[in-house]
Amino acid sequence: EHSATKTRKMAKKSKATIASPAATPERKRFSFCPPYIAVLALLPLLVFSAVEIFSLFQKWKAHVTAVENKPSVPQSAPSIPVALERDGDAASTNGNAKIPKIPPPVHPIVKIGGEVEVKDWKVETAQNADFLREVVVRRRPVLLRNVPGQQWSTWTLEDLEFAVTAFKGVRYHRHGVFTLRNERDPGGMLDDGAEDAVETLSDLHPLSFRATADHSGGYLYWTQDAAVLNGSQLELRTGNVSTETWRHWAVKEAQLELGDLQDASIDDVIMPMLWMSHPGVVAQAHYDKSHNFVTQIFGSKRWLIFPPFQHFRLYQHPHLHPSYKQSQVNFSDPDLATFPQFEGVNALVATVEPGDVLYMPPYWFHYVESLELSLSLSVVSPSEEELILSEAYWRDLPFGNLEGPQERVLAARLYLLEFLSRVGGVKSPKWFADRLYHQRYAALYPETSLFMQERLGGFDCHLSEKDPLTGASLEDTVRNTIGTKALREAADFVAEGANDEAILPAIREQWAQNYVEEIARWAMGNPDDAIIFIKGCLSVDTKLKVPEQEEWVEGPEVIKLGENAMPGDWVDPAERRRQERRRKARERAAKGRPQRKQESK
Repeated sequence: EHSATKTRKMAKKSKATIASPAATPERKRFSFCPPYIAVLALLPLLVFSAVEIFSLFQKWKAHVTAVENKPSVPQSAPSIPVALERDGDAASTNGNAKIPKIPPPVHPIVKIGGEVEVKDWKVETAQNADFLREVVVRRRPVLLRNVPGQQWSTWTLEDLEFAVTAFKGVRYHRHGVFTLRNERDPGGMLDDGAEDAVETLSDLHPLSFRATADHSGGYLYWTQDAAVLNGSQLELRTGNVSTETWRHWAVKEAQLELGDLQDASIDDVIMPMLWMSHPGVVAQAHYDKSHNFVTQIFGSKRWLIFPPFQHFRLYQHPHLHPSYKQSQVNFSDPDLATFPQFEGVNALVATVEPGDVLYMPPYWFHYVESLELSLSLSVVSPSEEELILSEAYWRDLPFGNLEGPQERVLAARLYLLEFLSRVGGVKSPKWFADRLYHQRYAALYPETSLFMQERLGGFDCHLSEKDPLTGASLEDTVRNTIGTKALREAADFVAEGANDEAILPAIREQWAQNYVEEIARWAMGNPDDAIIFIKGCLSVDTKLKVPEQEEWVEGPEVIKLGENAMPGDWVDPAERRRQERRRKARERAAKGRPQRKQESK
């Protein structure tokens, strides 16, 4: 418009006329403005148009990228998994397959001893810069509220459906209480004859997960490494460590042996995990060996939490069972004749809402109820307890020269008698074996069962066997083959880890039970006979007299896990004591002293 107006004004000023074709045959005469003036007049319009075109191109490009990355959304109603259709039809009596889902009620015999301590993040951190460090050092559950600046604080279910193409490994259960079965050692786990009540479904679209939240056919439960979000707008690993807020919950107090870490980084050891569940889903009471900070993103959950010293009341499955670390007790209808100690169980309770962060210490049992369609994110970090006991667990034992099943059984017995005589709190091998049996095996293998009576009745742990070459006791032959010194050195090393001051007595007992089960399985050649070894070979009522303890030079120097961690990382005081012991050991080695030295009397 500006250009046209300017042209008309110039035409009037020059008084130019256009001759009528009928009046004269002369050539038409026109008057034009100079070209440079027209270009200057049109330049703003050209620049504006170019900017608009570029903006439209960028929007089109972003739209194409979003369409390519967006999972295909079904045009019809989301599909319902076959398992839910199958069981839903059987459950529906009024033609409507939808019901409100709530967790099964917990039996009133489970006493609530109090609520988990609640802390306001903003208030606590304003008063104490070391607040989070102290939470972890105390090893007590804490519920944190008003935690600012989380990457996931604004996530919605729609965001997750957009970011994840399909949920892989979704678990299904008809009644909602999930006791998981994990074949940790294929071919080497107990077979209790029970069918796995938890099914694993093929890939499931997130819309289908949500659409079946109130379906009567059953319950769905999904967990996966948060790497599933990589490449989406919800990606937690952005490449900028300072903005990756999940790292705030990564505990760096743990130490790993140099050989264990190898070329791995902290990101290979500590990783956020996603947990999603239908309303009414229950995770059976279990414990984890690691630190766990759990953030509730949407939905809500109720946690019943039990300290480690109540492990004997919860009757966890044997370490050799596919459901190891999980309780055998039905919390809604406990069988007190089979699990009598459950009557005295006490729990702390915490109701976790969106935005809350719950700290779960290592080896604390937790029974978790989903009150709504729920999504949580947990950051799991190795604990010092886990790493100390892992070092002891993997210590090589001097059984390499043994042949035949009888020799293996006798060697395991000789070693475990030495080991149990050194473990703090163990009154006698028989006392330990009886507790292990009643806490883990009695429900699976009752003493009155035909299996126990037949297998245990004529089993004397091969103590009456003779060496066919020398005629001497086979036990003496095995002891001479291994060597008393080698047996005691191995027992010293493993028991030192179990007796570390960082290990609570209840954790020590649980771990020692796991360890003895593993040795028993190796000795008998199969997991089913492990309890026969435990009952038959560890029936000694008195502890061995332990020889004078020797000081150990500890293994390879450790490195601090978390070289690329965020500022403010810390080392637990117990770890500083471990580092001091290692420093002294290196000093002795540098002076050329032997690897072991007898303490002065």
